[in-house]
Amino acid sequence: MTQATQAQQMATQAQLESQRQQQQQQTERKALGAKYEDLARSPGYSPEEKGAITTATLSGVGGAYEGLRNAASLRSTRTRNEAGYNELLGQAARQQAGTVGRLSAENEAGFANRAAQDREFALQSLSQLYGVDAQQLARALGLPIEYLQAGNQALGVAGSQRSGFSIGLGPLGSYGYQG
Repeated sequence: MTQATQAQQMATQAQLESQRQQQQQQTERKALGAKYEDLARSPGYSPEEKGAITTATLSGVGGAYEGLRNAASLRSTRTRNEAGYNELLGQAARQQAGTVGRLSAENEAGFANRAAQDREFALQSLSQLYGVDAQQLARALGLPIEYLQAGNQALGVAGSQRSGFSIGLGPLGSYGYQG
């Protein structure tokens, strides 16, 4: 085998490897694009995750106030004086209702923030992946531009569409914003 033949074979192998890598990158981009589109269309926690978070929150509150009610009952039994027992139960119920309301509102705000962050991340990632403006991308996906603006506000990004994140994409490199 001559040097020219070896050089040609090496060039052919390099070209085939390059084509294989390009195909792999294209396949990975398509897969990532589909995942980002799904995230943009249905961001945030799933209904099951929201339910689990809410249940865990309310269970903790219920347990704490049940302990308070039991302590009040034991105190009235131990002292054989029920004076103030009903008042203490009423106060505990009012406190529990306030705590449940506050924590439920915090959960809902957390759910909304997570959805805005996920949507913003997905749109910006798609924008970087395909080299397209995020607002045009949002329109192409049928998402209102307000989603992007709300995401920027939720993330505290003033006057910019950049949110300061990056993601590693394996052989594709690293894409993201340094905001």
